[in-house]
Amino acid sequence: MAPASKLGRGKPLKSQTKEVLNKIHRYFESEIERDPNSTVTAAQLVVHSTGISMNALKRVLAEYKTRTTVKKEYNKTRRRCKKNFISDDFDAQSIRRIIHNFYTKEEEFPIMKDLYLILKADMDYQGSLCTLRRHVAKLGFRWVETEDNNSILIEKQDFRYVRIQYLTKVEAYRSQGRNIVYTGDTTIESSRMSSKPKPDGTSTVLKQPAKSKLVTLLAGDLQGILKNTLYIFDSSKRDVKEEDNKNENYFNHEKWFRYHLLPSLKPNSIVIVDGGLTWHNRLVNPTPHSNSRKKDMMDWLTSRSVPHSSNMYKAQLYQLILLHKDKFSDYKIDALLREHGHTVLRLPPHHPDLNPIKTVLSSVKEYIGTDISLKLESVLKIAKEKLSSIEPEEWKQTFRLAEAEENSLKATEMIIDEISERTFKNIDEETGESEREDDNGSEQESMDSD
Repeated sequence: MAPASKLGRGKPLKSQTKEVLNKIHRYFESEIERDPNSTVTAAQLVVHSTGISMNALKRVLAEYKTRTTVKKEYNKTRRRCKKNFISDDFDAQSIRRIIHNFYTKEEEFPIMKDLYLILKADMDYQGSLCTLRRHVAKLGFRWVETEDNNSILIEKQDFRYVRIQYLTKVEAYRSQGRNIVYTGDTTIESSRMSSKPKPDGTSTVLKQPAKSKLVTLLAGDLQGILKNTLYIFDSSKRDVKEEDNKNENYFNHEKWFRYHLLPSLKPNSIVIVDGGLTWHNRLVNPTPHSNSRKKDMMDWLTSRSVPHSSNMYKAQLYQLILLHKDKFSDYKIDALLREHGHTVLRLPPHHPDLNPIKTVLSSVKEYIGTDISLKLESVLKIAKEKLSSIEPEEWKQTFRLAEAEENSLKATEMIIDEISERTFKNIDEETGESEREDDNGSEQESMDSD
């Protein structure tokens, strides 16, 4: 057989052609391995069948060998972040408390590696240092470079501000003698296990997605559980779209507020809700987003008497919306309760110890446990059984612990201010600190995305 005409003579080979040549070479190598009496090499067969020169083929094979080596080394050395090891708000609360202990006991901001070692010892934390960085970033902490080139971990100002606002308001409402009602929910998932056989005859137990997810809602004040506020519904509808399922879950929450909570409230009550739940944060009049129509943006600004011009570009209109949206945001739950003379106060995210109802529901969840045949009716019966067994003094003690946590956080805030004054005394808080915060924030977001 005559050799093929010269392949691409005088022209650079395209990447697709190089890939084909590399595959042909691997194919001939595998064929020659089957015939130990062969007297030709795979490279000679490729040259003869394609018409490419031997030198060009060697360059192509060397290029692929280098690329494969680099890829293997990269996969070997790069760090892989493990999955999420924080299961709920109580785990997040534990991590925050350990960080705050650095402030109150050591009177200094912690270094990330020190925090990681303490978490592994105290909480048996199973995640990597990379995973821990993601977790503490979500909890509202950031890294700041010091003069000795160490990165210290401090809490972001906006997260602190939300918590301080809550602590200030709840203290004022309590001193006014207002009736404070806490609301909370928890999700109870039924366990599903399956076994995967191994070649050696053994099997591995795998946890499958929960067959059902039952959301339990409850409300109460210092005197006890509010009548008819225990409500359970199934939030895992597999036969509907995800968006429809979210809407149905919101309607269930709204129905609970309207038909279970409102009739049980005393006049002029303070209703505390979880600010981290999307169900509580749906707006009455949603704010236009950056891709909304220009007319919708202008209508939103006009209805709120914000000066603007029809000659403005969408980017300019949207910037005006961002500047004013906080002044006009009104949540549906707030509006519903306000119509009946009540006030809504939102808990800071990831602070379950400030909500005694969350603590009660956690004990209910533990009492119920998980069962492969978990049914709504049986869960409701068991939950009522557990709640009825709580003694009045035990119930009040849960509320006293929440108030003690408020006082502890207020003391911690004062200590954070003192440490900040001492640590950053040479930093201009008006300019340098804000720039430093923005730089570190964007750097950390980039790190997390990697």
